[in-house]
Amino acid sequence: MFTSIDVLTSWLRNAHAMEQAAISILEMQSMHLNHYPRIKAKVVEHLEVTRRQAEMVKSCLQRRGAATSVMKDLTGRFTGGMNALATDVSWGDEAVKAGIADYAFENMEIATYQTLITTANFVGDHETQKICEEILSEEQEMADWLGREMVTMTQAFLGGRFALR
Repeated sequence: MFTSIDVLTSWLRNAHAMEQAAISILEMQSMHLNHYPRIKAKVVEHLEVTRRQAEMVKSCLQRRGAATSVMKDLTGRFTGGMNALATDVSWGDEAVKAGIADYAFENMEIATYQTLITTANFVGDHETQKICEEILSEEQEMADWLGREMVTMTQAFLGGRFALR
């Protein structure tokens, strides 16, 4: 029989694996966005934020006397890397494709941290709740930036690649 505390611990492990996947994705993207310096700078910035977030989630697990899941973390890193590699760059639209994928991923992270906040509050783990609220705020900021940037990225791609003259 699982308790709500067991569920929180399991979901924290999943969140840590999710952050490991994000690290792989962002590392790969940072190597392939050289033609988009502003976007690359934001990706590199968010990579550092994501590394810190993974450590914050890990600290929540450690405080509970639990460890991260090596298997989930490895699967997350592998899956994230494969997703980033799957982007076909033959059109030169890697920034647009990365933006779409990142926007979707950020919204998955937002939903995850909203769930963790609710669960941590339910079990009375206010430190985990506070940490997840901080991470949620950072994920919302990135999702908002990506949402605004998608228009600019798409227009730049279309104007540079398919300008009608």
